[in-house]
Amino acid sequence: NTGGEGSKHGIWHEAVPDVLQRAEWAGLSVTGLHMHIGSGADLDHLATVAESLEKTAHDIGRSLTTISAGGGLPVPYQKDELRADLSEYFKLWDATRKRLEDSFGHQIRLEIEPGRYLTAEAGILVTEVRAVKRQGSKKYLLVDAGFHTLARPVLYGSYHPMSLCPTSTTPPHELEAVAIGGPLCESGDIFTQEEGGFVSTRDLPPARVGDLLVIEVAGAYGFVMASNYNSKPFPAEVLIDGGTSRLVRARQTAEELFSGESLPQE
Repeated sequence: NTGGEGSKHGIWHEAVPDVLQRAEWAGLSVTGLHMHIGSGADLDHLATVAESLEKTAHDIGRSLTTISAGGGLPVPYQKDELRADLSEYFKLWDATRKRLEDSFGHQIRLEIEPGRYLTAEAGILVTEVRAVKRQGSKKYLLVDAGFHTLARPVLYGSYHPMSLCPTSTTPPHELEAVAIGGPLCESGDIFTQEEGGFVSTRDLPPARVGDLLVIEVAGAYGFVMASNYNSKPFPAEVLIDGGTSRLVRARQTAEELFSGESLPQE
């Protein structure tokens, strides 16, 4: 959790007076106030957060020049999740900024963290079905991507929409419940899992080896969290602009994978 008294992040609000006193002793002026509350779309909760930030800003005083609405803007991964109302989001934070300007008599800059909002829905992960198997009560599709490629499901139990691209023009079939797993030697290498590591399923058309599975809303916290676990190379990245596609990052080769390693000289 990025917030709360037990989090490793930031300064708990009750400690702010002590921090300000320490800054004064060191001859430092506190000029910025950052608050990180996650990426929720609940404006009522956001209003409470903005009110708390405004109160802390007054505790800091006129040295303050910047407020930062940390936590980013939410992106809906599931159909029932709310999409951020950008107009209301801006109105709320800008009103806070203006009140602080009136109180302090100088300009206050507002910063936001729009990263995931800009990139998440712009990226998809395309992976190939390498095996179809039944294990116990579940049917599995095993693909060539894993948590070395997209770590969010294993880290947070994150949900990503998925669709299947068959390699042959087969007639449509009824959907079936399948679990999606990767190639790594870890039981947690599952794309269809809930928080806590519980394996769930998705309803997809019957798949064959060689079909392509598309994992959607994968443009944020994807490549930047990728690894070479199990000596797996980084995937290629392709930019699609309208009807044009262009390779913007080449697939990592085996030579590149081991290029940074060296053995001691005898």
